[in-house]
Amino acid sequence: MDVIVTPAEGGTVWQLTDLLGRSMGRITASAPRQFMIHPEGHASETMAGIQQGPHASLDTALAEIERHTRGVCRRILAKISFSGAQRPTIQLVGRVSYIYCEKIYVFCG
Repeated sequence: MDVIVTPAEGGTVWQLTDLLGRSMGRITASAPRQFMIHPEGHASETMAGIQQGPHASLDTALAEIERHTRGVCRRILAKISFSGAQRPTIQLVGRVSYIYCEKIYVFCG
């Protein structure tokens, strides 16, 4: 199962959602090298038995989720919003210093 990881609350909380946008829980950083996985909703059953932590890093916590769910964690780095015919607004999320893109393609189904 693939998981979308979105930073929230000042870099100490990451929201987990599935590809349909349903909440799967969150990861919290309570102290340096103290990352905890908190499954919720339908993910409580999917992640039953997962090592919730503490994990030494966000990447280690995400690797545990990937190993347990046999999926991929996709980190959101930017949010793109459109207003009319104007150019899109790109807001960097989390601790990203830059994103280099020559072109952005958006497909809506």
